[in-house]
Amino acid sequence: MTPRIAWWLRLGLLVSACILATLALGWPGPIFVGVVFAAIDGRDRTPSHAALAAAVAWSLMIAFSFVSAEGRAVGMIGAAFGVATPVVMLVAVAFATALAWSGATLSFAVRRLISDRRDPATGA
Repeated sequence: MTPRIAWWLRLGLLVSACILATLALGWPGPIFVGVVFAAIDGRDRTPSHAALAAAVAWSLMIAFSFVSAEGRAVGMIGAAFGVATPVVMLVAVAFATALAWSGATLSFAVRRLISDRRDPATGA
């Protein structure tokens, strides 16, 4: 398997996990996916991958909601805040991106802290 194919499969898995976590947990779903993904995968780019997956997942969910409900829900939220519908969509995607990135960054930092911790008595 080439690295490019592996990257796309990984992104697809993360997007699916983010959609399922959002459906099960609500808006904290991207945080959960980011934390779990960073705890499992320790690469430096893990927070950015989690953020990209959350952005794609929420974009797909918003697009599906917009098409299936003819934009009524998103339009009502926009009207309540006095902003245009595309602004509501962008803010929602940015929110999910920030949630996943922050959860993954925190989990990644804790993982690094634990793995870098050494016993001062033995030096190991």
